[in-house]
Amino acid sequence: MIWRTIEFTASLVESLLITDFITEYNGYKHPKYKHITFSVISVLLLVSTLILNSLSEFEGFMGIIYIVILFICSIIG
Repeated sequence: MIWRTIEFTASLVESLLITDFITEYNGYKHPKYKHITFSVISVLLLVSTLILNSLSEFEGFMGIIYIVILFICSIIG
């Protein structure tokens, strides 16, 4: 139980940091919706991280999928 809480917290912080980097580097396509965009990208990255971590211990092929997700988020953001 404690391990899952720590893993969830670390994944949440990681997704927030990555989202902040993506949005600061690329900017927002629609500044009016920047809070919604930030939230959607953060949740998408969090869910993808948790799903990819639960599927496999080895992150070789899953890393490619994660990079594709980051690329799509940087285009959308």
